[in-house]
Amino acid sequence: MAEIGGTDERTASDLYVSAVHEAGHAAALCDLLPGSLQAVTLRPSEASVGGATIICNTATFMSQRDIRHRLIVALAGRAAEEVIVGVPSSSAGGGDDSDLAQATKLAAAAAVSLGLDETVGLLWSGTLDHGRNLFRIFGEQPRLAARIREVIDEAYADALTLARQRSPAIRALAARLIDKRVVDGREVAAIAAAYPADPACGGVP
Repeated sequence: MAEIGGTDERTASDLYVSAVHEAGHAAALCDLLPGSLQAVTLRPSEASVGGATIICNTATFMSQRDIRHRLIVALAGRAAEEVIVGVPSSSAGGGDDSDLAQATKLAAAAAVSLGLDETVGLLWSGTLDHGRNLFRIFGEQPRLAARIREVIDEAYADALTLARQRSPAIRALAARLIDKRVVDGREVAAIAAAYPADPACGGVP
């Protein structure tokens, strides 16, 4: 993992937020897409100031459940911040590759081009051009925009539930990340397994 580099000039507070954020993604991957996590890192890069969660290629074809799980994983970093730190930061937002952008584009694609939104149904309205025509969709079809927002809100609620369930594992993963900066997928899975989910916090469908 030595190729994941960069100069780290973050404060201790920012480093902790980044660690919790990436640990949230990692814990969600362990639960919802087991075996897909290759590594998680806190080392900044040109693509990400906070860190990165590196996954291997997952299945080409997706079901509604797969999309739901990917949405939860995308939003789990922000949810972990809200649960562990107390308030979410701006780290989930930003450019086209941000967590929020990826979640929005996936939820929109499910509705407008994949036929995998149970409310919209079997409908093809075109493909998304790297998110640029989302503004047109949102402006011209407010009911569709509201549905996409509803899907993201529901996925975020599930991400919060997962973060509460897995808060001991997320804290342990965050501490390990701060110590090592890079943790491979097998070690992440071992840490997650050592801190079972709290059933009192509900479950993620």
